Amino acid sequence: MLFMTRIAGVALFLFGALVTFERKLPYWGYEVDYGEYHWVIGIAMSCLGVSIVISSFRKRTIEEETGTLICPSCRKPYNKQDLQSTDCPECNVPLEQVEGFYDRHPEDE
Repeated sequence: MLFMTRIAGVALFLFGALVTFERKLPYWGYEVDYGEYHWVIGIAMSCLGVSIVISSFRKRTIEEETGTLICPSCRKPYNKQDLQSTDCPECNVPLEQVEGFYDRHPEDE
C-alpha cells in the first residue's frame, strides 16, 4: 500500500512539473490548455506529490515507533515509545512483540 502511495506521489510530482513547463498537453487525442496560470497549477501539483511521498515515509516511521512489547518472563506489557531499550526494566530480558506472542508461547494461555 505504501509503495503505491509513493508511486502516485511521484507521478503527481512529475505531472505537475510537466504542467509547469508546458501550457498545453495532449490528453487521449485532445489538447488540454491549462491557461496562463499553468505554472501555479503545476507547482501546486508538484508540492502535493512531494507531500504525499513524505507523508508515506512518515507513516511508516510512526508505525515502527509505536506498538506494545511484552516481557516473556514477568508477562508485563510495555509501550515501545516509553522504553529506553528493548529489554524489560525489571527482568533485563529482551521484550517481544505482543502480536503472535501467545502463538510462540502456547503454554502461557
